[in-house]
Amino acid sequence: LLTELEAAQRSIHLQSFIITPDDTGRGVLAVLRARAGEGVDVRVLYDRFGSTLGHFTGVFRRARAERLQIRSNRTWGHVNLRNHRKLVVIDGKTAFVGGMNLDDRNRGDDVERRDADRDYQFRIDGPVVADLQRTFLDDWASATRIEPKRLENPELFPTLSEAGDAWVQVIPGGPQGAGSGLAQAYFGAVAAARQSVTVVTPYFLPDDAIFEALRYAALRGLQVRVVLPARSNHRYTAHAARALYGPLLSAGVRIFERRPPFMHAKALVVDDLYAMVGSANLDYRSLHLNFELNVEVVDPTFLAALARQIESEIAASDEVSLERHQARPLLTRLGQNLCRLLQPVL
Repeated sequence: LLTELEAAQRSIHLQSFIITPDDTGRGVLAVLRARAGEGVDVRVLYDRFGSTLGHFTGVFRRARAERLQIRSNRTWGHVNLRNHRKLVVIDGKTAFVGGMNLDDRNRGDDVERRDADRDYQFRIDGPVVADLQRTFLDDWASATRIEPKRLENPELFPTLSEAGDAWVQVIPGGPQGAGSGLAQAYFGAVAAARQSVTVVTPYFLPDDAIFEALRYAALRGLQVRVVLPARSNHRYTAHAARALYGPLLSAGVRIFERRPPFMHAKALVVDDLYAMVGSANLDYRSLHLNFELNVEVVDPTFLAALARQIESEIAASDEVSLERHQARPLLTRLGQNLCRLLQPVL
């Protein structure tokens, strides 16, 4: 990412839920300030809630004083309606999407250290980058209250040739309009599965439709696997997720808890033919309340690489058995069920 930022010629559009004023966050902002000073059109979007520390320490204010175009989304007064997207578009030709925030936990220099976050991030080239560019510009127009048509600069949408054989489609998520397509795409992919479904997510609180689709897929005899972190950075969300294990395990779903460091990655793989990756967790907040950005991918080479990565996560996991789950102490069950009642707001 840093290499591509430093090579940008015309424009850099960067959006992140969290930009932390640590070495990583400050380092990226320093590169962006330098590129802006060299004439590159740089725009930065951050979420006011997710980037609270950066906002109140003045990092963004100082960046604006140095003429960096940087804005927050305008839903800062709400706990819900967060802009959880992670997106970078460079020169309208290359994009990065996934789950990684800009902080030291995502540096990647030592992903096995216990305070690191394991995450997936993807580089995309080709015609679909134009759709990602438009997604960013729509968010920028909302944050700045600029009419979207004023951002229709032809230089931001260069002619893009095919960069490979993969079929890729952007699936935005949000609380209104076309945003519901994310939940529908997830449900449709699971319901259409014929052999296997594998889910990787840090937070597992699916809505009722997707939950039943996963359970029914296992009852149909499909291999259904769910990979979650053994230790979550949101304790109550993890408790609520474990309250859902029973019906899934009884139906034949296999659940794996990935040992630390914390796994923040998000992926869905169906039949080794289809994948969905991006910023959305498999929880009610991502599916229905936050603004998210996923992409669907159909490509054997990509699917094989992603499958190898997921198998490495499973190899570093402990499988949860139905017997072990049913042996939980009574107080543990009560606590998990209580957290389950809070699912829509976790």
